[in-house]
Amino acid sequence: MRKSNIKGFTLLELLVVISIIIILASIVMPALHKARKRAYVTKTKGVIAGLELALSMYEADCGSYPGSDGVEVEIPTNWFIGNSGFVNPGIPGWSGPYAEFKEKELGNPDNIHNTVVVDAWGQPLRYIKAGPNRPQSYEIISNGSDKIPGNEDDVANYK
Repeated sequence: MRKSNIKGFTLLELLVVISIIIILASIVMPALHKARKRAYVTKTKGVIAGLELALSMYEADCGSYPGSDGVEVEIPTNWFIGNSGFVNPGIPGWSGPYAEFKEKELGNPDNIHNTVVVDAWGQPLRYIKAGPNRPQSYEIISNGSDKIPGNEDDVANYK
């Protein structure tokens, strides 16, 4: 019988290495998921902070915040950038534009003058003038990662 000089790994060695890789992946994946969720929350808070600044400038020019008291709406971009050509959308005192939006912050990036502002999960941000948590100003709310309103994962400017 001839003895082979071919070197390689045994099946047992390969199985041990594969099982170690699977164990490490099972430890790392949940941490990556949590990091991604934190990044989305941070991005959404940044979008909300930018909208707060734009709403402050809007209020300074127009004398009040947009919308009707207590009525929840999705945030339209024309409050901040006007109509096509960045012209006044028919609001007395408006002298914007007050904000600049990135493509990922828009519900329909192909028509920036007729769309809504979205959170990091792609869901429209909600706005309430004189809402229950901030009756003197406004609330901006994201439904969070589960995309269901009213849960503990919601991101808002009053939390």
